[in-house]
Amino acid sequence: DVGPKGAAIFFRNQSFANPEKLIAYVTEHQERVKIRPDQSLVFRAKCDDADDRLRLASAVAGRLAELAL
Repeated sequence: DVGPKGAAIFFRNQSFANPEKLIAYVTEHQERVKIRPDQSLVFRAKCDDADDRLRLASAVAGRLAELAL
């Protein structure tokens, strides 16, 4: 889900293929990425229009795909 303040990511079955890498990434980028109590992720970023939102969604999906390996 991407909106004007950033993106919220929800994982199927609340699991991630490589949780160690994900936790390390969140720790390293804690000023922009948070883990919610429901184990979803929030990426904070200003998205003024649909193009910004699409770019953010693509960047987040690409980064999560890299971390899953």
